[in-house]
This record gives sequence, C-alpha cells and structure tokens, in this order.
Amino acid sequence: MRNSVSLAIKIGQAVAAAEGSPVDALMAEIGAVRLVTGKVSDVERRTTSGFVRGSVLVEGLGEDGGRLIRLELQNENLVALERGQVLASVPDLISVLDSETADAIVTEQSGTASGSR
Repeated sequence: MRNSVSLAIKIGQAVAAAEGSPVDALMAEIGAVRLVTGKVSDVERRTTSGFVRGSVLVEGLGEDGGRLIRLELQNENLVALERGQVLASVPDLISVLDSETADAIVTEQSGTASGSR
C-alpha cells in the first residue's frame, strides 16, 4: 500500500500524543468507525490447514452494555455481526484494540477491547 510507512508514523504520533483515549486519537487520525466498546467474553479458535479459524464474542460495556458482537475470523477478522446483521466485513479492516493502549489484539489473543473498522 502506498504511503503505509507514513501512515504508521502518523498513527504512532497520534496515539503517543493523545491527552485522552488513545483509541479515540487513533480513530480520529484515520477516520475509523467504532463498532463496539466491550470485553471479549468467549473465544472459539482452531488451526486447520495452517489457518486460524473461529469466532470471538464481544460483550458491550458502558454505553454499549447489552450488545453482543460476534467476529468471525480466519487469520484475520473477516466479519462483525450483531444479531445476524453484518456491521462490517472484508475488505473493511476490522481491528480489535486494547482500550487502554490502542494496541491491536491479533486473532490469537483476547482481552478487553474496542472494536473498530
């Protein structure tokens, strides 16, 4: 992707300079949309033919309390669903971020997260 190094530098600078939420700073820098703020409540993963496949359930917290988002994955997050409705899917980039640091949480990890695309 053209200018990807410059973009990575801008994202790092925005997160490092964030006076409030680093997730909010990152989202503002790249124009991302927050799908949900929550915690990972269940993970089902398996490795088949060299691919990590499975699903992750994110239980909404705070303003998103009561929401349940399912991420379907195969080495990356492919689709985000809520009550069977697609919220985002490839080619959108669906990222799960640590809510305190804005670090990406890869499909092999779980924890408290803020989902965005």
